[in-house]
Amino acid sequence: MASQLPQAADDQPESTEPDVTPLLHPADGVPDLSTTTREIAAAAEVLAGGHGAFAVDAERASGFRYSNRAYLIQIRRAGAGTVLIDPVSHGGDPLSVLRPVAEVLAEDEWILHAADQDLPCLAEVGLRPPALYDTELAGRLAALTGSTWRQWHNGCSVWGWPKATARRTGPNVRCRRHG
Repeated sequence: MASQLPQAADDQPESTEPDVTPLLHPADGVPDLSTTTREIAAAAEVLAGGHGAFAVDAERASGFRYSNRAYLIQIRRAGAGTVLIDPVSHGGDPLSVLRPVAEVLAEDEWILHAADQDLPCLAEVGLRPPALYDTELAGRLAALTGSTWRQWHNGCSVWGWPKATARRTGPNVRCRRHG
């Protein structure tokens, strides 16, 4: 009877898929939250020590009762790691307190997801990208061609930029501000 049970075949090919490793916590650990003017300036120095583009994300408490302002700003840069900034609790003028961060972020391109959601609240605290890469928009545009692409290209000023150009390079879409 036991010989009638299916046997595992030794000659079946091994799976080429890698084993899945769950991400239970950030590889670098959870960074401290910068809440004071001094801590925010220190976060800017950490970011200045890195290189390349900035990954930027803002958390908002938007909804019926709350404004769309940023309550947490997360920034990551190669060679610098991640910084978390509370743009509300520092007790000062947000434009002044976040100026060191704005100056560093003006050095290179930003990578955002759903930039149309985050850019208004980031601009409210003086953070404006010199160039950006929106992963959500790039994903949508990757398959666009012809007139659909031209319509988007001509409407690149949706971010409030008076003049902007966009360039499609394969799956990558770049917008650059002029002037």
